[in-house]
Amino acid sequence: MPARTSIKDRIVEVIKNSGAGPVANRVYIGRQNVLPDAATGWPLVYVYMVREDIDTQTMGSSGRHQTRTMVISVAYFAKSATPEGSEDGMDTACEAIEALVAADTTLNSTCEDIILTSAEYMYDGSEELSFGRAIMLYRVVYFSNEP
Repeated sequence: MPARTSIKDRIVEVIKNSGAGPVANRVYIGRQNVLPDAATGWPLVYVYMVREDIDTQTMGSSGRHQTRTMVISVAYFAKSATPEGSEDGMDTACEAIEALVAADTTLNSTCEDIILTSAEYMYDGSEELSFGRAIMLYRVVYFSNEP
């Protein structure tokens, strides 16, 4: 399994299986362009990679050692008209998610380190469905050999 996949899977597992998380088991991998429906439910989290920077540490024709730094988005969505989507609700949910991720800084040894680098809050939607979105960006460092 690719390291990127293992890292994203572990973040989902940490948030989903905590038993204390703000979104229960509504944590998904992917950059979804569709808002949740009645079956999926609110609030929820999407985990996806934004970008990856690669620094090659050794020279040669093959098997070069690399330090890779991924930027992972953990995006929390909640209906605005609910306690989870209020300013305080968004703060509380993000703090809980941050604490869950911070408790496993190597993501079960899938990476060297994960650290929160920024958070952005916004409200979107229409009059029929207004929702809050908080995007937490994490820097994840891991090592690999060039394929």
